[in-house]
Amino acid sequence: MRIAHDANINWVEDMAVVQEYVRVDNKQWIMSKDMLVLDFATRRTA
Repeated sequence: MRIAHDANINWVEDMAVVQEYVRVDNKQWIMSKDMLVLDFATRRTA
């Protein structure tokens, strides 16, 4: 999942959410990886 390119979120240049799941006993899905990556930057606009 990613944020829209034109989203106006202060200081956030980019964001990504990564979630991976594995199947256990052919019955349930269990989360095996949960990662949030944020790219922060400050900008001055004229």
